[in-house]
Amino acid sequence: MYVDKSNTKSKQHCCIFCLKLQSQLARHLETVHRDEPEVKKFSILPKKNPERKKIIDILRKKGNFKHNKIAEINKGKLIVSRRPHKDTKNTAIHFTACKKCNGYYAKSTIRHHVRKCFKRNFKHNRGVMVMGKKVTCRIHEAASEQLRNIIFPILQEDKVVRAIRFDKLVILYGNQLCLKYTHQHQHDMIRAKLRLTGRFKLAFREINNKIKNFESLYHPRNYDDCISAIKVVAGYNNIDNTYKAPATATSLSTLIKKIAQVEIMECIKQQDAEKQRLVEDFLKLLTVDIGTSVNTTVAETQSTRKRHKVQLPSMEDIKTLYTHLKEKRIEACTALKQFFSFDNWLSLTEATLTSVHVFNRRRAGEIERTLIEDFKTYERINKNMYSDMYTSLSAQNKKIAERYVRFSIRGKLGRTVPVLLPNDLLECINLILQFREEAKVPKQNPYVFGLPSNDKRRYKYLRACTLMRKFAVECNAVYANTLRGTILRKHVATHCMQLNLNDVDVSDLANFMGHAEKIHKDIYRQPLPSIEILKISQYLEAVQGYNKNDNDSSSSNEFEEDIEMGSFNNTDNTDNSDKIEAEDLHAWKDVRKKFYINKYSYNSALARNGMSNYRPLLASRRTPPYGKTKRIRWSVQEKNAALKAFGKYINNCTLPSFKVIQETRKKYHVLRNRTTPQIKTWISNQHKGHKNHVSCLIFINFILYSSTLIKKISDY
Repeated sequence: MYVDKSNTKSKQHCCIFCLKLQSQLARHLETVHRDEPEVKKFSILPKKNPERKKIIDILRKKGNFKHNKIAEINKGKLIVSRRPHKDTKNTAIHFTACKKCNGYYAKSTIRHHVRKCFKRNFKHNRGVMVMGKKVTCRIHEAASEQLRNIIFPILQEDKVVRAIRFDKLVILYGNQLCLKYTHQHQHDMIRAKLRLTGRFKLAFREINNKIKNFESLYHPRNYDDCISAIKVVAGYNNIDNTYKAPATATSLSTLIKKIAQVEIMECIKQQDAEKQRLVEDFLKLLTVDIGTSVNTTVAETQSTRKRHKVQLPSMEDIKTLYTHLKEKRIEACTALKQFFSFDNWLSLTEATLTSVHVFNRRRAGEIERTLIEDFKTYERINKNMYSDMYTSLSAQNKKIAERYVRFSIRGKLGRTVPVLLPNDLLECINLILQFREEAKVPKQNPYVFGLPSNDKRRYKYLRACTLMRKFAVECNAVYANTLRGTILRKHVATHCMQLNLNDVDVSDLANFMGHAEKIHKDIYRQPLPSIEILKISQYLEAVQGYNKNDNDSSSSNEFEEDIEMGSFNNTDNTDNSDKIEAEDLHAWKDVRKKFYINKYSYNSALARNGMSNYRPLLASRRTPPYGKTKRIRWSVQEKNAALKAFGKYINNCTLPSFKVIQETRKKYHVLRNRTTPQIKTWISNQHKGHKNHVSCLIFINFILYSSTLIKKISDY
């Protein structure tokens, strides 16, 4: 459509009754339509009367509005209340209608008119544009009421939206989406799908300008152009074979298939078998080829990006953010209790929402859409509620229970997920709801963090993602870009991995966060460098075989420590139970240093002597599965007392009963710091140490003899 400039011929207006263009509209109404009730109202009033001018102005704008809405009458011409200057480049797309008077005004200046027309200030409010789009309803006639009045008016007016407004097939697909997704928060997803369709259509037109609408796209000869358009929209790079937006490519292929199914339905309704066959052939090509042409590269791009390290926030930054939010809440609460101010109420609401978001690590959409009816069902563990459970708790757990309340909200995919609130956040939310009416939040708005709005069919609420970005910068965190909702969820999953939680605890944590246990482990958990560098590296070193430079000193120290701690029989023993001579022990040390035999290097030592098939000794587990144990080395006095009391059991390789050990502990004061199982284990270790020492000496003699024999054979 076009708009006349101000330097053209005299301006004409459309008569609301006969739909004809007239230069002198008031005179035309008084002479031709004098019997109309609206005309009689102003005809009895004298000229230049303000009321007369007002009535004529209303009739003029209604007539022009009707003219602009009917394509058969306007012939592409848009009549506006104030024509643009000849030097401006304003076209029809730069004008919109006022909801109240239906007059067309420039988008850049309509706020001034609305302030006078509604007698209300709409500054910093996009509702004016939305109301104008609802009035004009520039969309295909097949659009449903929800698509026409709720979905499209919110969309930004640009070339992408203009490409799909009057595309019947896209509108029919939009109608299906509106029937499938009925919740208000799902409307943004519908708009995103429609905009993606428009972007694809524009990209396809750049490749093949013969395509006018989506219906003409579904032909087998257009398939190659379709794949090219998908790559353009998804940002395909021919050099390194990657996508800038890989998810967009897969979404587009799915979108094209679904719209094709809508087209097949229309063909069946119209009994157009030929067109139906062409669409089905196009779908066959898409189904067979899309995996090779698009999806394989998409999967490779996504897997490459998943390997990149996700920088998790530091505990210091999280603490800084939460402290900043707490200060904001306290300040706003104090001010709000003294007198109501919308700024203080809004500040408290924003800080409270973000605090709940950070504390519970819930998804942003779940927290921001918390319903009042869900919040009012909160429960706590105390004497009045769950009294049986409360009485069975320990004193420490009772203190914890009194600090928190719990309620459930709707999570992703309809899951029921819990939310925990400390008492200070509970008080803040109650204060928010208390001053809700003074803040002019509609009573029908069901959200705890709702905002004032003019649209009765669409309720506004605070956005948690936007607030998280805002407060992350405000708190002066070192790495503010890491303080985001999803990264914080990954942080809690990764940090809890360091706590060595058992399977039950991991399952409970995953259920609280609202996702499956597999998703928790595979997606949210990030690899920890500390585990891979400090722990796995030791496993890898252990299986590398003989490495003198790395293992000499450490293995030697470990072995000496084993001797000192009593892995072998003590040389301090004055009893006859120690059958091993001191010179044998020194000989063992000299041979060990010469051949360097330990539990990881037996195999390499034997390989040098022609015995590579010998199976090496396995390393025993050094830490119990339930965590590290603090060990206290036995003193000389304890060893002497134990050898004196249990010497006969050590010589006979038997173990005393617990009763005998308990009676002995009473006799020897030095053994009272040792438990009965510890003493029995020490006696058992003396048996094992004696056997191991003898076995090692035999084994070393065998190696020496074998090496000497092999050398003689080779010399021979």
